[in-house]
Amino acid sequence: MFTHLLITRFNIKVSGLGPEGLDSSSVNEHWFEERMKLFEMICAPSVLGQTNTNFTWLIYVDPTTDLERFTLLKDSPIAIELIFAEDFLAMKRDIISRIRAVSSPYVITSRMDNDDVVSSIYIQTIQDAFQQKDKLIINLNSGFDYHSQVHLLTKWNKRFRNGFMSLIEAQNAASIYSVYGFPHWKPPVDFAIHNCDGPPYWIYWRHGVNYSNQETKGIPVFIKPDMSAFPTAVRAITISFKNTTRYLLEWMPRVIKRRMIRWIRQSENES
Repeated sequence: MFTHLLITRFNIKVSGLGPEGLDSSSVNEHWFEERMKLFEMICAPSVLGQTNTNFTWLIYVDPTTDLERFTLLKDSPIAIELIFAEDFLAMKRDIISRIRAVSSPYVITSRMDNDDVVSSIYIQTIQDAFQQKDKLIINLNSGFDYHSQVHLLTKWNKRFRNGFMSLIEAQNAASIYSVYGFPHWKPPVDFAIHNCDGPPYWIYWRHGVNYSNQETKGIPVFIKPDMSAFPTAVRAITISFKNTTRYLLEWMPRVIKRRMIRWIRQSENES
């Protein structure tokens, strides 16, 4: 009933587009080398370790990229395509043309950055949530946020509109978007959203070459949980008690404030 495409834009020109607002001038050799290290250490192993291999991984790279740098992807049980794209818009056009060309009535497109991680049941969970419905977003709520520089791990139980969402579209729909056709934090208002609860499905990995200025949020984690669904490098992470405590002292007042506001509003509505 469907074709499933996992899509990663690796180092294509973005000129302010995309979740990081990253300008093309920032994608220099240093950026590429650091991202390649993370890709090899955590990202690629998490995709190659999927329990369900019935999907195609599309990786979009700048035309100047040496494809020999991606030798770890050779002999993979997963269908992987490295695709040259001049810029972000060219990537979107190529994705749409591929969706139009499939033989199945529906297409699932899932997004993943080259420095992030997914659990081994990520693909299976998305496909289990499949419905024959055009413009349906599948959002896997639960995941981790790991700040690798300060060894801070936080957990999300209800992270709506996160960067790991997927989109179901009818292959013959009048308009095709793909999951890259809109910011993940601002999906079109007429798109339906199916939220999936469960174990942590993803890890947003913070590091020294991450241009997102998003504030660390989530529930502080002091004791490392079961990480067996993630790659070896992830299972080896450490957690700083000192930095987690510092974060807790910043996080707790925000939680109390939000709950107080919610309680006041609820009381006003009941009265």
